[in-house]
Amino acid sequence: TFTGKSGQNLSYNTDDDICVWLYSPDNQILQGTKLPEDGKYLLQIAAPKGSKTFKIDISLGTLASSPTPTPRLSPSPSSSHDLTQDEAAKLVKRWYEVKRQAFGSSFDDSLVKQYATGQLYSNALEKCNDGICGGTVGWLRSKGCYYTYDFSNINRIVSFDPSGSSPSITVNVTEQLTLHGPRSAGCGTPTQTYQKNVTYWFKKESENWKISNRN
Repeated sequence: TFTGKSGQNLSYNTDDDICVWLYSPDNQILQGTKLPEDGKYLLQIAAPKGSKTFKIDISLGTLASSPTPTPRLSPSPSSSHDLTQDEAAKLVKRWYEVKRQAFGSSFDDSLVKQYATGQLYSNALEKCNDGICGGTVGWLRSKGCYYTYDFSNINRIVSFDPSGSSPSITVNVTEQLTLHGPRSAGCGTPTQTYQKNVTYWFKKESENWKISNRN
């Protein structure tokens, strides 16, 4: 819990697979990270895989008094980086479809490499955790667990930044998922539903844009 003031912005960053919710003083889940009023706030963190150790950096700042700038949209055709807002949104939507196959009971990860690179690819298929390597897929296989997704909805595009070599898009997502498997492995958890803003970064490999990281 922490005390916040109206207009302040809560920022957090983590590379771990965790769920984060922010509750207002009247116990309502906030869809964004801008604090709407003065009072005591609750930041709730949950691990979809059961108990785990994670790292998260959190900071609380004050928004500038100047008007909020309008989010930049798709770059012009003359831009040196040709990812558009529409293409970025379609890549994110496709990633949610890929997760159903890669992290589901079939563990079909053949599409991961087509849509993921960098840290996102490592987290899905390479990263070692507690002596188990192979990323999320490797952990699920070794524990006899798998995910099912009732829905993964992109509610709206919050912002899009086409600048630099790693453009990004922030979307508001609502997702409902269940982790199946033995409780002794930290699986078999109740169905979870969350809504939050998620930022995805992109990197171009050869002629194709892929998702390189998320927050």
